[in-house]
Formats: sequence, structure tokens, C-alpha cells
Amino acid sequence: MNLLIWSTAALSAYLIGGVNPAIILSPRIYRSDIRQHGSHNPGFTNFLRVLGHQNAWHVLLWDMVKSAAFWALFGWLFHRLGGISDNVIYAAIMDAVDLRPAAIIQKFDLTAPRFSKVSCYGHGCNASCMPWEATDLAVKV
Repeated sequence: MNLLIWSTAALSAYLIGGVNPAIILSPRIYRSDIRQHGSHNPGFTNFLRVLGHQNAWHVLLWDMVKSAAFWALFGWLFHRLGGISDNVIYAAIMDAVDLRPAAIIQKFDLTAPRFSKVSCYGHGCNASCMPWEATDLAVKV
């Protein structure tokens, strides 16, 4: 049963995540493909730069809705098909992660001035040096 849940979740994430609202909306609003303008990146920031605030918020809203749709579907599937209870998940996270603000700042080294490396065009090849990109917490949980 767990294989069914995780397979369905993975397939759903792939399908929902593959829908790019910037690519869908740009021909309707701009009458052109957003990937032909600005940084050529089909994302919210490029949409904002090229088309302005009025149109870019539609892309952000669509991105938020598709994320919420995935989590709603996954949560429903997980609990409906006999997943782990919320209390067990909560206890595992609280045991593995220190959620105090000072601990988060220390864990991710947020006081170091390294943000300029990722301030333009996403993380790119600089992702490996960003402490928030580490996956060590996933192993603990």
C-alpha cells in the first residue's frame, strides 16, 4: 500500500509541477513566448521584469495553487490509504529539527554574506555552497 501512495504522489508531483503558468499565460497576455524575452527563463521573476506587476501576480497565484493542489491531494491520499498519523510526523520533525530562530540562523549560516552568488538567475552552479540546499535533515526525519 505504501508503494501505491508514494508512486501516486511522485506521479502527481511530476504532472502538477510540470505545468508552468508563465508558459501558459505569456501567449495569452503578451502574445509571445516569455522564454523569448528578458532572461529567457519561464518563471515569475522574468515574467515580472518583462510584463510588470499586473500580469506577474497571475503566475505567482497559479504556482501557489498548483502547490496547494499537490499537497491537498497527497495529504488526502496519505491519510485515506493508511498513512502515518500527524502526531508521529510531528514528533519525528521535532526530534530532528531545532526550530528556534537562532538555531535556524546558525544551521543555515544566514549571517554570512553569500547571497550575491544566487541573486541573479537562481542558484545555478552555486547551489552546492548554500547550506539550505543540504539534504541532511531528510535522513534524520
